[in-house]
Amino acid sequence: MARWTASRHFSYGYGRVEVLSGFINALFLIVIAMFIFLEALERLYDPPDVHTDKLLFVAVAGLLVNLFGMYAFHGGHGHSHGGGHGHSHGGGHGHSHSSSDGGDHGHSHGGNANMQGVFLHVLADTLGSVFVIASTLLIQNFGWQWVDPLCSLILSLLILGSVIPLLKSSSSVLLQSIPDGLDESSYERISNEIRAIDGVLDFSDFHCWQLKAGTNYCSIHIQAHPQSNEQLLRHQVQQLLLKRHQLKQITVQVEKENALLLKSSNKFQQQNPNENSTSFHLKIEN
Repeated sequence: MARWTASRHFSYGYGRVEVLSGFINALFLIVIAMFIFLEALERLYDPPDVHTDKLLFVAVAGLLVNLFGMYAFHGGHGHSHGGGHGHSHGGGHGHSHSSSDGGDHGHSHGGNANMQGVFLHVLADTLGSVFVIASTLLIQNFGWQWVDPLCSLILSLLILGSVIPLLKSSSSVLLQSIPDGLDESSYERISNEIRAIDGVLDFSDFHCWQLKAGTNYCSIHIQAHPQSNEQLLRHQVQQLLLKRHQLKQITVQVEKENALLLKSSNKFQQQNPNENSTSFHLKIEN
């Protein structure tokens, strides 16, 4: 489903289905881990008798199946390839879109959130089988009934520790946080570099967000000098963000100062329609 093409209702495509699935998987694993944790505390306080007649055979069989599952799902990480397109409009203002070339193949740090969630499910089952084997052997040889709830307690903590990074990364993408590697200091550096470009007076509406892991979007509104070259200015801003800061899918809107002044003047006249009208009253007395 994540590979479905974009539609009129979903103009960005369905790439975030992977992120949403990873987020749901993370929540589900946290609920399971908390349930195991609470039950383990109760069983640790009052250890029940554990019957281990066929438990070892079942645990070993489950471990083999889960190891195969881990091997199968471990390769489920994401690669991202960028396309390239662009268009621009002349006149008082314009905008263009640019995306990075697919030649420099990128490896997304977040990977496929959905596959990561599935892998964590299999990992939790694998660890569960390992702990069942260990607790079964200890109970059979030493009669330590408290080992079973202790292993469950450790398992729940391991599940929580492994799933929290997935929950943080997937929720960060869903909340449209800034891309990885772009912090406040990076933003200040980018701001100074953009203002240093010849013809740039100022900029506003600078937004960067992640559509999914490894796919970053950026939009910016440039206020330019009236004599500046719009095409060159857009190209310079795009290259700065693409090459030096690894941002992709960039939309740059350029608006010249005279167009801004005209727009402000029209807005003022709409708000104050009587401001520029002059009335003369002539009173004739006999």
